[in-house]
Amino acid sequence: MIKTTTRPTNFIILFYMINNILFDKLTSFNFSPKRLYINYSPVYKSGSSNKACKSLARPENLQLKNMMATSGNKGTADDHGSEVLRNYVDVHCHLIHSSFAGEEDAAARRAADKGLEYCIVNGLEPVSNRQVLELCERQPNCIPAVGIYPIDAACNVIQPEVWEHDFPPPEKFDVDAEIAWIDQMATEGKIVAVGECGLDRHYLTDQPSLDEQERVLVCLIDVAKRHNLPLILHTRKAEERTFQLLQEHEVIKADFHCYGGKAKLAKRIAEAGYYFSIPSGVERMDAFRNLVKVLPLDKILTETDSPYMGPDKGQRNEPATVPRGVAAIAEVKGISVEHAATSIRDNFRSLFGL
Repeated sequence: MIKTTTRPTNFIILFYMINNILFDKLTSFNFSPKRLYINYSPVYKSGSSNKACKSLARPENLQLKNMMATSGNKGTADDHGSEVLRNYVDVHCHLIHSSFAGEEDAAARRAADKGLEYCIVNGLEPVSNRQVLELCERQPNCIPAVGIYPIDAACNVIQPEVWEHDFPPPEKFDVDAEIAWIDQMATEGKIVAVGECGLDRHYLTDQPSLDEQERVLVCLIDVAKRHNLPLILHTRKAEERTFQLLQEHEVIKADFHCYGGKAKLAKRIAEAGYYFSIPSGVERMDAFRNLVKVLPLDKILTETDSPYMGPDKGQRNEPATVPRGVAAIAEVKGISVEHAATSIRDNFRSLFGL
C-alpha cells in the first residue's frame, strides 16, 4: 500500500520557504560507499591503470536490441482492485548488492508487480558489472548499465596505509582493461548507459585520487559519446566539476543521480539539457522535494539507488518503491500521479531511447 505523507496545511508554505533557503547550503547526502557490499573476486585484483586512456576502436553506434519484451503502460488492477500504472521507471538501482543476495530476481519481480516497466541496474566495477549483465538476461524488466564507481576508479593510486575511512580501500583491478570491456559491451549493444561513474570528493580528497577519478571519467565519457549512450553520474561534493567536464567534452546525454548540490547549479545543469533522477526517498527527504520544486518537469527522472535512499528510514530500498517517489513528485508539482508518471516516462524515452 502506498504510504502518504501528510503535513498541516497552515505550515506548508512556511516549511517550504525555510527549506528552500537551507537547500542551497546542502552539498551532499549521507550515502554509503556502495562498493563495500559487492562480493569481489581475486581474479580482478592485479593490474594497474595507465596514465592516459588506451586507444579504443571507434565502431558504429549501436542500439540495444532484443533485450526485453515491450511492456504496455496501461493500468491493471492489483490484488485490492486498485489500478496500477505500468509506465514507472527506475533509472538507477543496485540489485547486485549483499542486501539482495539470493533475492535479486524476486526484487525485480516485485518491481514488475508495482508497475515498473524498466529498471536500469547499475554496475560499479568488474565483478558487479558482469553480475548486472547476468541478472538482466534473466529478468525482462531489468536492463543494464555498467561503469566504474569513482572510489574504484582510483583503486590503483589509493595508498592503503594512509586510508582513514571506516571501510576497506577498494580492491585493485586493471581499470583501463575494464574501460575497454565497457566499450566492447557498448559495441555489442548490451548496455543502455555507462554508469555508475563520476566523481567523489567526499571520501577521496587527495590530488592523485582526484586526478585519477577525472581521467577515468573522461575515458568513460569518450565511450559513451562514441556509442551515443547516456552517462549515469555520481557527483558527491563534485557537482560543479562534473558539470564542467560534461561541458568541456560536449556531452549531450547525462543523468545526475541523487544530486546533492546547490539549487542554482541544478538549474544551470537542467538548462544545459541534462537530467536529474530523484530517489523514492523524496517522500520523506525535504532536500529532494526542494530539488523537484526548482527543476522543470521535463528534466526529472525517477530512481531508487536501491538499497539506499528509500522512503522508509532505516529500511532497505528497492525498485518497487518508485510509485511512492512519483506520488511525492506529483504532490510537490501540484499535478496528478498519472501526469507525473507519463512525463517521467517520456523523459526516460528521450534520454535512453526506450
